[in-house]
Amino acid sequence: MLESSRVARGAVLLSAVQLLFLATAYVIQVFLARILGPTDYGSYGTVLSVLSVGLLVVSSGIPYAISKRVSENISAARSIRNKGLQLETALILVCCAAYIAISSALGQVFNDESLVLLFQVAVLTLPTYGIYSVISFYLNGRQEFGKQTAAQTAYYIARVALIIGFVISGFHLVGALIGNALAPIVGLLAAYMLIEREEEIPVEEESLDNSYDLVRSLLAFAVPATAFVVFLTLLSNIDIWAVKALIPLNPETAGYYNAAYQFARIPLYVGQALVIVLFPALSKMISSGDKQNVQRYVDMGLRYMGVMASIVFLLVGAFSTELIDFMYGQAYSPSTPILVILVAALSVQAMLGLCLSILSSGDYPQTATFLCVILVTIQILLLFLLVPSLGMTGAALSTLAISVVGFLMALTVIRKKISSSLPIKSLLAIGVPALVVGSILVVITPILSEMSLLVSVLIRTMILALYVGFLLQLRVVSIRALVEAVVNRDS
Repeated sequence: MLESSRVARGAVLLSAVQLLFLATAYVIQVFLARILGPTDYGSYGTVLSVLSVGLLVVSSGIPYAISKRVSENISAARSIRNKGLQLETALILVCCAAYIAISSALGQVFNDESLVLLFQVAVLTLPTYGIYSVISFYLNGRQEFGKQTAAQTAYYIARVALIIGFVISGFHLVGALIGNALAPIVGLLAAYMLIEREEEIPVEEESLDNSYDLVRSLLAFAVPATAFVVFLTLLSNIDIWAVKALIPLNPETAGYYNAAYQFARIPLYVGQALVIVLFPALSKMISSGDKQNVQRYVDMGLRYMGVMASIVFLLVGAFSTELIDFMYGQAYSPSTPILVILVAALSVQAMLGLCLSILSSGDYPQTATFLCVILVTIQILLLFLLVPSLGMTGAALSTLAISVVGFLMALTVIRKKISSSLPIKSLLAIGVPALVVGSILVVITPILSEMSLLVSVLIRTMILALYVGFLLQLRVVSIRALVEAVVNRDS
């Protein structure tokens, strides 16, 4: 199979498995929200959001470096994987020790000593998910997307089964965290079973110099990439921590915010498959100096992500009340206004994430990291300013503001360093009408609430259909053109 065909097929497969991930993730979130209640569900969300920093450290830096180097030198794929596993093991041990050491301090920061045990149990996820990620991204670098998708499918199904199973068995919050820690083992076993047992093309790697060069090559990308992921994760989660830490008198508030946040993250999930597929492809094209196709990929990627993020933003925003009530119940009704703000914020943040991934694939992880450091610093200041006075709304507004600023900054850097021509007009044609439609929906919501549910849903659906039709009429994005760009990039 031609390399370009594998990339196109990979986009389809990884997009499909993202739907499975979304389905299983929301089954877990809805189940836990209803079983645990707002207070304990807020604790669960806080623990996982703090753990997510460590998870992304062990699952992004070295695994992404392995994917990048394997895609650039397929003949040495197995050697790169094995050396990467050694580095990953050392990193996991350091992360586990760090989390255990600070667990008591975290309980004090969040004004909840019951979180200490939960943090210590959650640490068990770091080694299982870290090793699983190495093997998954090894397959990604080889562009064996079918095998990567199969391993991810096994992991997602095991995760929902184990978490629900442990909670139903009476282990409550601890059981949910244990199930979360064991699930990657299933995905890891599936990946190992799928890896082809065949010899690589012989390469010279016996000397200490070659081994040293390989380690240096991996670390040269992994270290700045890991730092980038840490700050990017802070950018995505620090608002949740602020709600838990700065509103201690209302512990259920963290549960409301977490419920809204889980639905607001849909744009991030939708864009993840595009990022995973584009990363090795862009890495290879940039390293080979293929500027024409680099510009084509960046252009198409931004358009595609813009359309997907705007549609998800309008869908979730239009039906926010129904989503919260149906999935979580009336107990979580305070989440509804927060969801509207957060889904707008994370739609823009999905675009920011794509831009930062483009920079990383172009050997600019230091630049991406520096941008994240600036944004996190501003975010912290905004949170301390807005959360004490505005509560959850202040946290959501700070996330929206920093996402917009960050996206504009990242676009500017990409234009300077990677692609001089960006689809600015197309992005405006996508984003401005989305804001107009979103504003109309907000204004007419009180009127729609007086109508029957069926009529209300029909009116909102018609408005959304008009927006989609508007995009199709302008032809700001073409799925067919995106596929053709990927399939024919070698021609």
